[in-house]
Amino acid sequence: MSTIALENIFRSTIITCVWIILLFLAHSPGRKTLRLLKVENINQLERTILALSIGFGFIAVGFFLLGLIGFLQPIYMFFWIFALAIWSREDLLESIMKVKGVISAVRNTWTGGNYQGKALIIIAAVLLILAFMQSLTPTWDEDGLMYHMEAPRRFLEAGRIIFILETYQSNFPMFSELLFAIGIALQIDPLAKLIHLTFGILLILATYSMGERYLGVRKGWLPAAILLGIPMVVLLASINYILGKCFGCWWFNRSRLRRLYAIFGIV
Repeated sequence: MSTIALENIFRSTIITCVWIILLFLAHSPGRKTLRLLKVENINQLERTILALSIGFGFIAVGFFLLGLIGFLQPIYMFFWIFALAIWSREDLLESIMKVKGVISAVRNTWTGGNYQGKALIIIAAVLLILAFMQSLTPTWDEDGLMYHMEAPRRFLEAGRIIFILETYQSNFPMFSELLFAIGIALQIDPLAKLIHLTFGILLILATYSMGERYLGVRKGWLPAAILLGIPMVVLLASINYILGKCFGCWWFNRSRLRRLYAIFGIV
């Protein structure tokens, strides 16, 4: 095996380890928030989905506020993540201890599933592996190079959120892109793709959870299977896009907006 291949494997391993650590650091404040709000009547999968979403939201909003006051620098960004970890340290330790239980739950899901559910798990696993491999490559997509990665790089360079005249897309509320700044700050850009892949996985899991809740355990796989059957979902999840915004732009294009406005008598 060549030296370059070994270096790439080592770098990919480091990036993956940082990603896993970040997942735990995002999960713990979200989990504590759910506990403080006394959110009940949700299963463990739903709790995990919400906890990760809320945790990443905490991190992104913190970065956004740092950018507004001119402190968007790596030391302050990592201090914010560290402060969240200290605030939710009990939940962080408990999350780490529950990894074995999560593995057991996945095994039980496989054992108790019907053949449709098992087929979905196999297909999802294959797609996840392919998406994971794609996420470890450098940014190559047009939008990622133009503003999804370029904007947070410019913000970090300036130490604050700035108006970028030549790229109007960079002036949206860029909460997700500010999460990508973690990888840029650590000089491991593919971490941004893994963060975005996390959103894609959460989207699929949330769809499965919704199906399980409203269609029953034996048919809960159907909505997730439909979503996985859309090639663009897996493709976009593994590159530097914003998955939700992409689907929103695709669906609510100008012609559809005009029709929608006409229905409600706005135009």
